[in-house]
Amino acid sequence: LALLDLATELGFLRVASVVSGEAREALALELFRRTDLVSINQHEARALVGAPAGLPVADLLPAVTKLLTLEQPRIEIAVTAGPDGARW
Repeated sequence: LALLDLATELGFLRVASVVSGEAREALALELFRRTDLVSINQHEARALVGAPAGLPVADLLPAVTKLLTLEQPRIEIAVTAGPDGARW
């Protein structure tokens, strides 16, 4: 968080990623409010929004987008899906 705060002060691009087990904690710590670009995989995205396993990324992205843009309206989001590619 301190590094993201420093990046904000210096006008740097703020990029973050989280692991599945820390996704909800990152939300509670307001990490995403300090982030311009977040890159997470499909498992991390599901953990973040509490979606069931197996939900396709295309169906998951609207929930992730809604949640994270409430935190930071201009956030860019990349969700990777292994061999199925990625969604923005």
